[in-house]
Amino acid sequence: KIFHEIAGQSLIDYVYTIAKKISKKNIIFVCNKKNNLEISKKFDLSKTIIQKKSKGTADAVMCANRLVSKKTNVLILYGDVPFIKLTSIKRLINTFKKTKSIGCSLVFKTRKPQGYGRVETNGKNIIKITEEIQANNEIKKIKLCNSGILICKKDFLFKNIKNINNKNRKKEKFLTDLFEIAYNKKKPFKYLICSEEELQGVNKRK
Repeated sequence: KIFHEIAGQSLIDYVYTIAKKISKKNIIFVCNKKNNLEISKKFDLSKTIIQKKSKGTADAVMCANRLVSKKTNVLILYGDVPFIKLTSIKRLINTFKKTKSIGCSLVFKTRKPQGYGRVETNGKNIIKITEEIQANNEIKKIKLCNSGILICKKDFLFKNIKNINNKNRKKEKFLTDLFEIAYNKKKPFKYLICSEEELQGVNKRK
């Protein structure tokens, strides 16, 4: 899927172009066994790590832990989100820095939120994000949705995602559990609203 082409470029090429403009030397691809070789050859200046089993988004991020530089911030992008703009990513990073928060996430409003994680907020803070498969009828009415794209301080990210469990209907470790953990620790993520159009192509989140 990430190698499907739009206007002569694969989806992953668009995302890599954004990543390269943000961090030239510290780009890490979390791959599966099927696409690892192709990604390694195509983006030979980047690092790759294999997620051996599909255990969820938190596990995928955790796989990259040993490759991430010390004392840094981690920007998480997705290989199937080709329309995200560099300006939106820069706005995300600027909001993160200005608010001196533990992390910041891109979210969007939509009339058709079915399939996406729903974002509960308090002011400019994210309380929690609930994957649709876990959501009750009240949560499903929320129109503010998760894009998956976020930036977070490395130490907080890896210290806390290792404690995320798979006690949910999909038996996967959801990265979205991190938001409630942060809020409960009084270190909430901030959020930035992005246009729905930029996030077309995002896999529907559980």
